[in-house]
Amino acid sequence: MMWPPSRRRGLRRRPLRSGDRSRGFTLVELLTVLVIVGLLVAFVLAGVRWAQEWSMINRARGEMNLIMTNLAEFKTQTGEYNLGFAFGGRGGQDSDTQAFSFREVARSDPWGQHYQITVRDTPTGDQWVSIRSAGPDRQFNTPDDLVLESN
Repeated sequence: MMWPPSRRRGLRRRPLRSGDRSRGFTLVELLTVLVIVGLLVAFVLAGVRWAQEWSMINRARGEMNLIMTNLAEFKTQTGEYNLGFAFGGRGGQDSDTQAFSFREVARSDPWGQHYQITVRDTPTGDQWVSIRSAGPDRQFNTPDDLVLESN
């Protein structure tokens, strides 16, 4: 046998038939799979973030409702909204007075901002209460603020 092999008897490749294909993946197939997996992960993460934000909004609404309920019960007992006492301060009230303390209710919303509680006298002599949360953007007086007002 001669070296290098002659052209007639040399190393020739057989043409590929449909059953003779190699068993590996091409680079294009691998990249396609990676892109699809990446898109699926992005959609899942976006959905999880949306669900988390929605739960924080609902938590803030629940806390605001609880604060409003506690304020209404406090007013029923004392005849006025005394926020200093209601939040655990003395507020000029007797320490034996049963207050619905907000110590058990978060003083700040789920985004770390304090709730703004406003009490105003109305022309009819009653009091009006507004509770405001900064919302997801953490800034007050923007469209995403959560507001709860007394009747």
